[in-house]
Amino acid sequence: MFERDVDTWATLVSCYANHGSIETACQLFKEMPEKSCGSIKDAIHVFEGVQMLIARAVKFMNNMSLKASAAIWGAILKSCRV
Repeated sequence: MFERDVDTWATLVSCYANHGSIETACQLFKEMPEKSCGSIKDAIHVFEGVQMLIARAVKFMNNMSLKASAAIWGAILKSCRV
C-alpha cells in the first residue's frame, strides 16, 4: 500500500470534482491530513468559495429563459479557469 502525498490528494479531489462528484470531492478534501496540504484552513476557504461560485452558476443557468446547452455550460466553466 502506498502513502498518499499532497499530489495524490490533490489529484483525487480534482478528478472527483471535474467529473461532477462534488460531494465525494468535498469529503476527500475534509479527510486530507493537515500535513499533506499545508494550511488546511486557507485551502478550505478557497474550496468553499469555489463551491459557492459553482452554486451561483447553476442557479443562473437554471433561471435562464433558454435551456442551457453543453456549449453554454462549457463557456461558463471555461471562464472559471484560473
